[in-house]
Amino acid sequence: MASARLVMIALPLAIVVGSCSSSTSPRGGSSIQILAGGGQQDSIGSTLPQALVIHVALPNGGTNAGQVVQFSTIQPSAPGGAIAYVSLLTSPSQSLTVADSTDRTGMASVQIIFGTLAGVAKVQIAVPALKYIDTASFTVLPGHADTIAITPSDTLLPVGKQVTLHAASADRAGNPRPGDVVTYKVRYGGVSLSGNVVTTTAPGLASVVGATGGATDSALISVVPSGTLVATSDTGGVIMFNLDGSGFQAVTRVGATDVKWAPSGTSVVFICPQPFNVLPVCTSDLHGNVDTLDLSSSPADAWPFYSRDGTWIYYSHIGEGGILERVHPDGSMADSLHSLVPGDDYWPSPSPDGTMLAYVDLVSGNLRLLTIATGAVVDMGIIAHSPAWSPNSNQIAYLASDGGTGSLAVINSDGSGQRALGSAGSQYYFDIDWSPDGQWIVGRELATAKIDVINVATNRVMPLAFTGFVGSPAWQPGSGTSASAVRLRAAPSVSRVAPRATRP
Repeated sequence: MASARLVMIALPLAIVVGSCSSSTSPRGGSSIQILAGGGQQDSIGSTLPQALVIHVALPNGGTNAGQVVQFSTIQPSAPGGAIAYVSLLTSPSQSLTVADSTDRTGMASVQIIFGTLAGVAKVQIAVPALKYIDTASFTVLPGHADTIAITPSDTLLPVGKQVTLHAASADRAGNPRPGDVVTYKVRYGGVSLSGNVVTTTAPGLASVVGATGGATDSALISVVPSGTLVATSDTGGVIMFNLDGSGFQAVTRVGATDVKWAPSGTSVVFICPQPFNVLPVCTSDLHGNVDTLDLSSSPADAWPFYSRDGTWIYYSHIGEGGILERVHPDGSMADSLHSLVPGDDYWPSPSPDGTMLAYVDLVSGNLRLLTIATGAVVDMGIIAHSPAWSPNSNQIAYLASDGGTGSLAVINSDGSGQRALGSAGSQYYFDIDWSPDGQWIVGRELATAKIDVINVATNRVMPLAFTGFVGSPAWQPGSGTSASAVRLRAAPSVSRVAPRATRP
């Protein structure tokens, strides 16, 4: 049969190209012979350059012209297998089955068009009148690289750690291309590359891009400073963990809110809620030994914070309004702070030199500064709550709101340098904290419920993906970029509450 689309290769009938041994044709010289086009390979979606040409041989040399030959796609036995469609040479329409008649020499032809799945595709050749059946096989190769997926796509590591990237490329139909060579380069951030191995070199967000055949993908690496946090668990108690997600342990299992570190980094202070709205200040070492400091008849306290030298714990006592108070860590010498402008005062946070407190008056909603020795008060004139004074500078972080959550901001204690931090539109819960070196702030973000680590200088935000169940984060003194994270020790499964002093 003459082809309007292809020039078929003229071959002697004795030559069989790509024939299949699975023929069920009768013996005695009768058979289907594949003369050309069998065994070809090409990429998905291809129309093969050589038509499938067969010859029908009849027994005893009978007339083989005009025999009807059916070419049929063999459906794969399992989903996702390769398919070869068929089409008459005179028609561009592909189909699962077409029929052609042998010419005067006994030959018939069909066009082969590959589907979109790679693998081995088969076409059945049948001469129904003679009960001849045979099969032609083809190899469908993946197309050009269209996509690449790098894993891990988003990971979190401390400085000095490594991660090995793996890439899987695929064609436009999703067929894998396992032999592709992927090249990597650093797009930005504090990481270095050796082949597909990434080494973190500096805190911040980093990105590595991989490419092959025009397809690209990137991996995001959050490089966190070394450090250790305590936080309150949504299921109760205080937990402790390193910023890279390692070393989780329970510090205490008693109920807790508003947790903060002692300057020594060996104990914490928090509010331990009890029945009937009893809210005393409590402390605990890292073994879960809990002491209750406020043993007045109906203590209702909030927002405890150690002085920078560790000699005092400042907090708000809730009476007819918030009163700024302090107590020694052993429970002694509890008293109220003198203020020339008393208000409904909460969230005391001491300055680095211990002479002043940043706090919020809920009557005005404003951030205020109290000079502890004199009681003098400076109203900063900005709406705020949950202030946290940097441990080594004049910067005060706060939430710019008078509600339960707010956007993050910082301001200098002289009123200058006010600016927003965090991602646009982000809102944070009460209780934010600084890293010991004053470079980072941690807080729990409202929308994600995860803890963000925010660089104060660059405003880079790195969510800690593993923290969807903790709040009130506080950064352990002595752990950070200039010191290694502490070795965490197992806490007992049950904590004790042991009063040590009586409030006067």
